[in-house]
Amino acid sequence: WIHDVFPSSDGKNVIFVAQNRRRCYNGQRGLRNGEKAPKGVIPHKNYIHIDYRKNYFMRPQSALFQHVPVKTIPSENLGEDPEPRYRLASHEEADADGMETRFICRFKRFDPTATPNLSIVGYSLSKHVVDYDYHTYRKGYKFSATEAGYDNHMIWQSQLLFQCPVPPAFHERVQNGDTVVDDYANLYVDVIPIRTAPRYTPPREFLQPHYGFSNEIENLFIPDIEWGKDHVLPKIDESGRWENIPVCMPSLMAHGIVPKGVDVNTLTIPENESDKKYVAFTGDLPPKIHKVIACTWASTTFRTRSNRANVNDGKRRLQEWLQFNLLSGFDHIYVYDNSGAFTNEDSLADIIGLFPPEKVTRVDWPCKICSNRDGNEGERSSQYAAESSCRLRFGTHARWLGSFDTDEYLVPMGEFNSMGEVADELDKKGVKVAVFKSSPAKPRFDLLEDPKKTTEVDGSFTPTVTADETFLHTYNCNWESFPRKNDLSHRRKQVKYSLLLLYPIISASNI
Repeated sequence: WIHDVFPSSDGKNVIFVAQNRRRCYNGQRGLRNGEKAPKGVIPHKNYIHIDYRKNYFMRPQSALFQHVPVKTIPSENLGEDPEPRYRLASHEEADADGMETRFICRFKRFDPTATPNLSIVGYSLSKHVVDYDYHTYRKGYKFSATEAGYDNHMIWQSQLLFQCPVPPAFHERVQNGDTVVDDYANLYVDVIPIRTAPRYTPPREFLQPHYGFSNEIENLFIPDIEWGKDHVLPKIDESGRWENIPVCMPSLMAHGIVPKGVDVNTLTIPENESDKKYVAFTGDLPPKIHKVIACTWASTTFRTRSNRANVNDGKRRLQEWLQFNLLSGFDHIYVYDNSGAFTNEDSLADIIGLFPPEKVTRVDWPCKICSNRDGNEGERSSQYAAESSCRLRFGTHARWLGSFDTDEYLVPMGEFNSMGEVADELDKKGVKVAVFKSSPAKPRFDLLEDPKKTTEVDGSFTPTVTADETFLHTYNCNWESFPRKNDLSHRRKQVKYSLLLLYPIISASNI
């Protein structure tokens, strides 16, 4: 699945947020007494996959997260064919732009007055937004991918994030939004995967030379042995591919935050010393128009993990949460509205419409969770994709970013009266990641509706906040006084300096 596609603010790249489909079939169950694993199935600690056939069928997905080096075949060997051709190569032989790629990108322009009206205007090679193999190595894991597929905990491989460089002749047009006329795109991109088998060797055995690692002897991956020197990639029209993906307007323009024709540089916040210290992963410094922003993934209704309960008060939760966070000093909030995954008859638009558009932006996000059942509750593909999209679309235009659920409140305390003041203090101290201890709060029973209204046979009930109370007040019953001493690390909340965000560190759905 491709969840989202959008151009960078400078018009130089088209960025993709896609899903690792194999993780959708990573649910597990324990083997029963005396039960043997089916033929060909690899068990793990007496567990097997529920959909092991689909999980194994999706093994090639793992390769898309691993770079491949390619070398251009000289044009004199291709005759009159203008399409560039490539072969798999070693790092030493690879072209500079083909050192760490995975997709061929082909750009096409639509001109209704021409015959034919669709013409090829350029080619490029993709680059991952984050180096997944290096990320795996830095986290201390031995393998980026395994044949068995018990890797749901490796959350950084949930979202496939990559970008296609735009042909230079179109940089300015994409940056200015001129590739969209009357809401129709006239520039398109095709994405062609470079197909290889996944590498099941330790990632440091095939890291790019700029990391400075010397390869290990055991299981060494040698491209000339694995691929040979004549592994020529097939022509694009003979390859499987995503085709005719429209190149739309840059994010701020597309969502009306900075209208077309307005110079975003006239809206930037004053630069401070922290802005001069860090360089974005792209090498560019997009203009910052906000100091602190928040992202949330929400819906009018949703089912909790493993489908244990249905929650129908999404609108009320969101309205209270937005009111609080705007009062507490967030400059802008982006709401990824997931209601369309459940219904076509309702959305969060009416709630978001209560707030000024310069403060709250709605992003229609009907992407479904690909797996939400026992054994695979951690794969909330739609939410992880929304967080990645918000960070790459809008985080680049803010100094600090945090991603939260609508039942999570970040409260400025002590001498701080707003999150803006907190951010200023973090900048002064040179902090890159602010981590806040967190643990679930308990509701005050005296502020809930009568439990008898929703009591089940087993004695459980649905805690319902009364109409004249707020969620924040009702759930302001902490089992530990401040400052917290106990720490549930998997529930920590984080706010990060946005230029440093390469990939989400997911913890209770938070960046």
